[in-house]
Amino acid sequence: MRARSIAVVVAVFAAAALTTVFVVSQLPHAGRSSPVAGTLGAAVATSSPPAPPAAASDGFLDVRVTVGGAPQAGAEVRAYLRARGADGAPAWLAAGTATAGTDGVARLAARPGAYLVAARAPGLAPGRAEVIRPSGEEVTHAEVALAPAAALSGRVTGPDGRPAPARMELVPLASPFPDAAPDAPAEELTWVETGRRGAFEVGGLAPGLYAVRADAAGFHALLVPRVAVPRAGPLELRLDALALLDGVVTGADGRPAAGAVVRAASADHAAEITVREDGRFQLPVPAGEYRVLAARGGEAGALAERVTAGPGTARRGLGLRLGPAAALEGQVVRASDGAPLAGAEVVLRPHQASAALARATADAGGRFRVEGLAPGPWDVLASAPGATPRRAEAVTLEPGRAFPLRLALDGLGAVEGVVADPAGRPLARVRVRVTSRGDGLAALAPLEARTDFEGRFRLDGVEVGRAELAAVQDGAALGASRAVRVQEGRAARADFFLAPPGALAGRASAEGKPPPLGTAVLAATLQGTPQVARALADASGNFQLMLPAGDYRVLAAPADAAGTEVRAAPAFARVEPGRTTRLELRAAAAAEEEGPEVRVLEPGGAPSPGAEVTLARPGDGRVAMAARAGEDGRVRLGRDMGLAGREVEVRAHNGGRTGAFTGRLPATGAVTVTLSPGAALEGVVRGAGAPVKGFALEVASQPGPEGWRTLEVHRFAGDRFELGDLPAGPLRVAVRAADGRRGEAEVRLAAGEVRRLEVAVSAAVPARAPGGR
Repeated sequence: MRARSIAVVVAVFAAAALTTVFVVSQLPHAGRSSPVAGTLGAAVATSSPPAPPAAASDGFLDVRVTVGGAPQAGAEVRAYLRARGADGAPAWLAAGTATAGTDGVARLAARPGAYLVAARAPGLAPGRAEVIRPSGEEVTHAEVALAPAAALSGRVTGPDGRPAPARMELVPLASPFPDAAPDAPAEELTWVETGRRGAFEVGGLAPGLYAVRADAAGFHALLVPRVAVPRAGPLELRLDALALLDGVVTGADGRPAAGAVVRAASADHAAEITVREDGRFQLPVPAGEYRVLAARGGEAGALAERVTAGPGTARRGLGLRLGPAAALEGQVVRASDGAPLAGAEVVLRPHQASAALARATADAGGRFRVEGLAPGPWDVLASAPGATPRRAEAVTLEPGRAFPLRLALDGLGAVEGVVADPAGRPLARVRVRVTSRGDGLAALAPLEARTDFEGRFRLDGVEVGRAELAAVQDGAALGASRAVRVQEGRAARADFFLAPPGALAGRASAEGKPPPLGTAVLAATLQGTPQVARALADASGNFQLMLPAGDYRVLAAPADAAGTEVRAAPAFARVEPGRTTRLELRAAAAAEEEGPEVRVLEPGGAPSPGAEVTLARPGDGRVAMAARAGEDGRVRLGRDMGLAGREVEVRAHNGGRTGAFTGRLPATGAVTVTLSPGAALEGVVRGAGAPVKGFALEVASQPGPEGWRTLEVHRFAGDRFELGDLPAGPLRVAVRAADGRRGEAEVRLAAGEVRRLEVAVSAAVPARAPGGR
């Protein structure tokens, strides 16, 4: 989770005089993510599979290639169609090539869809642009500008500063939507191997922004989501050491389970290894909190508690005992009429983990069965063409038993609306994208449409639930966004008002000289939803941004200053429709001095990766800053945030483990917050008359007097439940049995406490259970 705007910190902690300073902050690991560790030397696809050929009747994509505004004859143009891969993730298909004529235009037959177009010409760097082919449009136009090539150099080291030979991957960022995930066809990626000294240099790059990934054997892979090319000086990347999970697996007979497969899965990572003849395993993993499972044939098992491991640490003495494996069986149906959904895909992940460890395809009757599963909680996701994915969380499997699960999938809906200027005049050819849909259940390929001449748009095939949309005009760095709730078979309404664009142009300088290469200009809106646009300044410091008319706060700073604090007096500008506003900026340098940090430790003393940390003024209910700890359990605070020497209240939690610190923050050094262990509930659900055979259980906490907040929903097959890693304090447990009976209980737990609980269910008003408040 990104930290809140530092302006909020200023409002809570600082004097009013400081509010005239524009602050941009990205805490470590908030601006960087760490992908699942890959295997060095693993095969990488170098070409995209072909798309079905398009015919002239499908329409055309006209791509104009320019250099310095003039047409570039003879340029080669490639088009890639965005599709959905076999695993449901976005994929790219090669949709054709063409050569630009004397007018610089290359024409390709193209069916409706989302495309990336790339152009190449001798002596120039490749150019790329995203383009949408809407339905019903005969010819869609796009433009790609080429420029002289640039280079990127750098060095990759381990945590001790020693060289780490690595494979680098560069992904060009071509989307006009700033929150789009780094993604490009294999042909448009750039790979480079570092030498033994960890150094690398790659040329032939188009000036712009890239996502850079470094993957080295024995280290945690690192993804830096935004790197400017060219940039001032080499890119220095430091990789964290992997952690080690060390243990033994035995069978139900107590003998070493040779050949068993051990899997570890966290919210971000996954790894697996085959057990040796003596039953032992040593599994390297990135830092994180893991569920550890093992399976062999019809046997399976899992550790009862998650295992937390920090960078370079080892968790030893882990013991897994195999027993009868669990199974999941059920049916996927259409929610509206109960009709079976043949071919539906069912994917299983360990609860709160990202890795899919098992999957099945529903038969003609919509039925499926997955065997060989470890007992414990699993998250189940079902999807089918023409339907909204459905997720069932914390489905708790028992040894030797099959859990019955029925998954009813809603159909699809649509979003329609009008995009107009503030006077109500319709705007044509505005791009409208669904950036998130279906309550964020799946990483689906984006849906886009363009408005017609009356400003109207319609997006069909949108999953039911909350959907977020953005509208932006061609060439503009910002647009408008809003959220809607989509219902099956209906069209949700989403209208946008976009101010006519104008240009913000000028020059950034540093001490009267051109700023360092890789300097970006950031413009933040002063009205409405906070949005930030950015553009790279050229070698002379010149920049230009196309923005909707309005008032902006503007800053020049390093484009890839993740993990640093940037502070400078702001410049303010008003952009007028159809006009160019000139602005001179003083580039801010990244702060070199480190400030204090918060270090979060697990109850056993290990770092707590991903812990949620909040800062507030003691006695003040307002949260001044919220951040997620990095893989090392740390949150670093910029010196210029003005917190050194101030009284603060720091709270941290990771799952149900919580901790706090109240006192003065030092100018440098760490404040340590040690988490207390979570609590646990063991219980049974009873009902008068018929026994309980399966139920859903909702756990809610009461963090404040404002009411209850749902933490999780679990599903159990019998009449008993076990819940661990619960927060201390008041909790409410609500039960809904499979036959519709309901009940609830309230308890107050202490840190580390294990409480037994009985919940009574009935068709009448639920009764409070013994032990409740």
